[in-house]
Amino acid sequence: MTGSGQGGDRDPYVVAAIGEVANPDNWRGLTDAQKADLQAEIDAGLTPAQRRTIAAIVERRRSRG
Repeated sequence: MTGSGQGGDRDPYVVAAIGEVANPDNWRGLTDAQKADLQAEIDAGLTPAQRRTIAAIVERRRSRG
């Protein structure tokens, strides 16, 4: 992910993909425990700044419906 802020100059396709993949609401078929494990694996490979950026993307997509 490049750029700063919460979306600015990021490729809209990349932002859309992150929003879909990182959104636990889209993890159909997984138990709550499996969702927690998957989230932990994702978080383990990210910096705190990257986690905040992804959380902002997911929240923005949720608020759009």
